[in-house]
Amino acid sequence: MTSQTVVIREKELYKKAEAAANLFNLKCLGVLCCIVVICDLLNETGVFEVAFSIMRIGMLVSLIFFSTPIIVRFIHDKVMRRVPSYLENDNFKMLIIVSAFFGISLICVTLTHQALIAMAVPPLIAAQYRDQKRLFRIILTLTVILVPVGVYGGFLFGNADQNLLNALSM
Repeated sequence: MTSQTVVIREKELYKKAEAAANLFNLKCLGVLCCIVVICDLLNETGVFEVAFSIMRIGMLVSLIFFSTPIIVRFIHDKVMRRVPSYLENDNFKMLIIVSAFFGISLICVTLTHQALIAMAVPPLIAAQYRDQKRLFRIILTLTVILVPVGVYGGFLFGNADQNLLNALSM
């Protein structure tokens, strides 16, 4: 077995691993799409106390962010039937991560303190790509920055966390 054969097999394994991570992350984005719809329905029934116009716009744009990679893959693989699968594209992981980050950002601004657990999603999605440690660190840093941005962003939209209002009034 030559070194060139070993390199080719390593590249094939890398592509398969990345395609599996992309598929898993697409499934996560599908679950996030469902969560967005559920959050909007909970706001309509009065569980969340967010202005209806802000909630509808925030959730609609989040839904667009989350569903974009799913739609791109569906059109490429199922409608156009192109080979190789778009899951093996090197840039597809960036589309998934950016879509997840911006979608979660909108959810955090819209729901403020009620969406704290959602902030763990972008680093978890980035962690699926084992060879991209730098990317994971960047997303983790941006997510840590997202915490105050989400709270103060909600405050600017008139949708502030009550704890923030109590702290500011002291």
